[in-house]
Amino acid sequence: MDFTLRPAIASDIDSLRLLDELAFPPDRLDREPAHPGEIELGLERNQFTVCEVAGAVVGMLQSEHLGPDHVYLVALAVHPDNQGLGIGRALVKEFVDKVHAMVPRPSATTVTSPVNVAMISLLVSHGFIVRSGMRNYFGPGKDRVYCQLKSRGQIVDPDDRVLVPVEAIDHVFTLLVEDEYAITNVLSSVQGTLFEISRFDLEDRQGLKASEAAISVTEAGAIVAALTFLLGLSFTVPDYSEPLRILILVATILTAGALQIYANASGSLARIKDDSFDQHMKWGNLLLEFGGVLPLVIVLPAVFAQASHNFALSLAVAIIVSIAIGAYEYSPFAITARYTRGITLHALLVATILLPLAAAPLTELTGRDTLWVSIVGIVMALRLGWLVPNNQHELAARTRRYTGQRRTKPLR
Repeated sequence: MDFTLRPAIASDIDSLRLLDELAFPPDRLDREPAHPGEIELGLERNQFTVCEVAGAVVGMLQSEHLGPDHVYLVALAVHPDNQGLGIGRALVKEFVDKVHAMVPRPSATTVTSPVNVAMISLLVSHGFIVRSGMRNYFGPGKDRVYCQLKSRGQIVDPDDRVLVPVEAIDHVFTLLVEDEYAITNVLSSVQGTLFEISRFDLEDRQGLKASEAAISVTEAGAIVAALTFLLGLSFTVPDYSEPLRILILVATILTAGALQIYANASGSLARIKDDSFDQHMKWGNLLLEFGGVLPLVIVLPAVFAQASHNFALSLAVAIIVSIAIGAYEYSPFAITARYTRGITLHALLVATILLPLAAAPLTELTGRDTLWVSIVGIVMALRLGWLVPNNQHELAARTRRYTGQRRTKPLR
């Protein structure tokens, strides 16, 4: 069957009301109809995506942005005459795809009835897991389960999964009371329909942050030591290039700054326990990358050229260093891999890769390396300045949990 998904418009109001009436009769404990005025307000706020078949609206999905960090799947409904055709699946897939495309990635959640196996099966097939059970969520007898779109790979012990009949709601809720258990699949067997409940390794976020800070301090300390060695060497060689000496000096200062920021992040995590850890680490990472690591690597061919006075050999070393920088910059391990790479960022990456290659020719052409050192400083400053603003977020998920009393409309 051919169908089209599109944003709802004002003329769809009657169709949305009809879908709500058909899918969510008020006498069902596992269904929660729209509150008075809720459909109208949601339509006004562009919360609805509808499915259209031959000019008729036969399905809808309502989602609400609860600030920049959270998207809530409010309602999903398909007309009884059009169920089983993949319409609900297409609506949920589009919703999940939109969430995955958001930067920064928000948390996405919903609630549904524990007896609505079709809806739970649909959700888990698109990356949701059922995290907890809530008794009397919408009133007496209206139990619900809390579902969350997985934001990253979660470790599951394959030997620690249990199968529970979907009718055994009390046992399901008992397991879900413990936060490490979640419904991860709906399976059919000769014994009936079963929930697969898996045990997850819980993430020690404080421990992970402490480890990250400790490793960062160690790395920054090693880079400071290397830069300090080069700086000391530069002062022992009388004819050492003054611009190179200044570049190494500035890189040493910036790396020391990154080291101090990492130390402050550790203190914030251990004592103050505020919400600034991520900001500390972002500043520390960027200063270390563009103020220490890259300048240290980029300057090595120039130092070699000055010591060897061999243009061909110096150019060969520069080529090797440029290839190594390029391999790193376009690998998933680079700092910039955590950010959206637009045209400007790609141009700065290419400029960085070419810097070692430009050292020997520019020095040979001008007789001094002042121009080359200035270009290195400008490129590093531009890269740092491009990623520092608050609107530049790392491509990471926010996983704050929403516990407000919102409704969801399960697929029939």
